Amino acid sequence: MREVKDKNDFLNKCQNMFDEYLNSLTDKLKRNKIVEGHMGDVDNKKEELNIKGVYIIFNENEKPIYVGDAITDNFTIYMRLKGHLYGNKSNGTVVNRLMDEAKQSRENKQARNEQKLYLKEKCIFIAIPWESLEYNLISEFINNGHKLLNIKGK
Repeated sequence: MREVKDKNDFLNKCQNMFDEYLNSLTDKLKRNKIVEGHMGDVDNKKEELNIKGVYIIFNENEKPIYVGDAITDNFTIYMRLKGHLYGNKSNGTVVNRLMDEAKQSRENKQARNEQKLYLKEKCIFIAIPWESLEYNLISEFINNGHKLLNIKGK
């Protein structure tokens, strides 16, 4: 294992970065509110849903059926929910999960359309603004000239 020459300096910078992150997160959470609605109203709430965070989709009995996240600026909660509503048979959407649960073939277009309609008309969502510490740290390190092996958050 290689020795880090300025470990204490690095740890102090990490602590400062973490403190700033927590302060910024607290401010963002105070400004942002939890967004809720019917899946069919996602387009009407586009502005509110263009956020990073966690979302939960509930069935018509208000039982949670899916929990997902959107942790980069490139793929917001709005985009995730739209993907669930209009996704195809090859991606991991709620519709595919509903079809699997009902033992329906993903090739069955009529069943797919029925499940999309069910999701759109009967299901609701809650979107909770949240920030990913991992992605923020990756961006912070890269922006400060550090070369990382994982740059997924950039």
